[in-house]
Amino acid sequence: MNFFNRKGDLHSIIKLLLPEKLLLGKFSLALLVSSGSALCFPLAMKDIYGLCEEKTEVSKIFKVVAKWTAIFTIGSLGTYYRRLTIDQLANKLSMNLRHQYYKVLLQKRISIFAEQNSGNLSHQLGHDIYQISQTVVFEFSSILRGASFFTGGLGYLLYTSVPLTLVTILPISSLALVSKHYGTILKKEREKMSEISRFAQGYTRERISQIKTVKLFNAEGFEMKKYKELLDKLYGQAVNVAGYSAIHHGLMEGLGQNALLWCIGYGAYLVSIDSGLSIGKLTAFAMYSMYSGLGFRLLSSGYTEMKKASGIYRIINQNAQLSDVETVSFDSEKVTSVFTKGTPYIQFRNVSFKYPIRDHLVFDNISFDIKAGEIIGIIGQSGSGKSSIFNLITHLYKPTSGDILINGENILEKPAWWPRQMISIVSQETLLFTGSIIDNIRYSDPQASEEAIMEACKKADAYDFIMEMPEKFNTPVGEQGYALSGGQKQRILIARALLKKPNIFLFDEATSALDANTEGYFQDVIEKEFKGKGYTVIIISHRVKSLKNICDRIMLIDEGKVIALDTFENLETHPEFKLLL
Repeated sequence: MNFFNRKGDLHSIIKLLLPEKLLLGKFSLALLVSSGSALCFPLAMKDIYGLCEEKTEVSKIFKVVAKWTAIFTIGSLGTYYRRLTIDQLANKLSMNLRHQYYKVLLQKRISIFAEQNSGNLSHQLGHDIYQISQTVVFEFSSILRGASFFTGGLGYLLYTSVPLTLVTILPISSLALVSKHYGTILKKEREKMSEISRFAQGYTRERISQIKTVKLFNAEGFEMKKYKELLDKLYGQAVNVAGYSAIHHGLMEGLGQNALLWCIGYGAYLVSIDSGLSIGKLTAFAMYSMYSGLGFRLLSSGYTEMKKASGIYRIINQNAQLSDVETVSFDSEKVTSVFTKGTPYIQFRNVSFKYPIRDHLVFDNISFDIKAGEIIGIIGQSGSGKSSIFNLITHLYKPTSGDILINGENILEKPAWWPRQMISIVSQETLLFTGSIIDNIRYSDPQASEEAIMEACKKADAYDFIMEMPEKFNTPVGEQGYALSGGQKQRILIARALLKKPNIFLFDEATSALDANTEGYFQDVIEKEFKGKGYTVIIISHRVKSLKNICDRIMLIDEGKVIALDTFENLETHPEFKLLL
């Protein structure tokens, strides 16, 4: 079932429970038993009071008490199963929502993550969805329980005394109006508070992930001031919510207590004029009035909390409905079958491109061919568009116009996973996943054998330093790989790329964190493992001279234009090329 729809309203989140029909059935039966026994308690009190009004045999008292004891024991079992099934429902709903929302996020184009704070998205995936599932299930239970108390209690009230019931209903009507009014206000105010909280969490997550930058710029004081401003804003909104909530609960409690007081007072009057209403019946009536009030309060608070959950769900639902998605595959066997026959060649045909959040063109009508099995170096000034070529080849972004072909097939007409499975990329951003070294290397091929992993590590010059680690391949790398040096992380990334054994290798400043000796070894690997071995390789590097012996041709880019594509020797006289040496 698709848990996300275009409405995202209160009705929609109640429908989230529908797939769990078996659990709902068990819950409904348990609710019926537990609520039914609870509604019998005033009747039990009426029977007990009746025993006091006349001389009664001990055996009769025992039978009456034993009867109600049995009923309430069954009711307690119903309460046990009601709580058990409601917890199971909440956890199942949370699991399903998180699973589907994570799937939705994985299908979004990378431009969406450039526009939205990753902290907000992870907060929605973790905290918000958990809160929604807990609220939906438990408040749904409260609403049903409240409905049973309200209708059951009201039924007895009408059966006992219509005039007394009318006196009871009038103040309840005012309770309904108060609840609806403040429920609407609280929904809006809590939505605002949730937005501020998500922003604050995203802000701190980003700063902590870049704590090195914060410290190097001595920005601790600035960050404390900025975070204090966010906390003050959050506190101010929380005070607003607390104020409205206090008014709401205060009015509900005051009106409810006064309603009960006037009800009992009028009942006492009816008893005094001998209207057929006994003390026992009045006691039961008073208790059922309380049950009706409690039921209405459960309905009211449940509705308010459900509205709150619907507000949070609506925000998540909006993200789930964003149209900028790409076709990904969750079938590893289907993806693996994409590998092309033979060595791939790449063609750009009249490609223009700009990033969604920018106005200027990165490329303006560029065209070039990369031959099958060729090793190409791409050079140029910072900001010239070198890395953007990789973003287009890997289908992370779509060109504004033009075509990109691999082996003559337009990747724009293929699903996003199609070109990516042919490609391994090593970038200058040396970020690893939290986990062990082997977890990070095996990420490119989860089924790879230990022998294949070791071979890839040896080729990437990573094997020796890994074996010197305390736990070798099982050594934890820390968050984003902070436990390792820049060079160590980059060699692990190179090993991961080699393990995949794709058709196309992309190296984006892959040796930027390596020393001269290690970089020389890497160049040897390129020549030994890739040259003439059926791979097409593209290398972006600011170390232009390092490309001389390993690249068949060099592509020179400047201001979004390919101004030269030739051998290193032929470009040595080019004025723009000389500036980069």
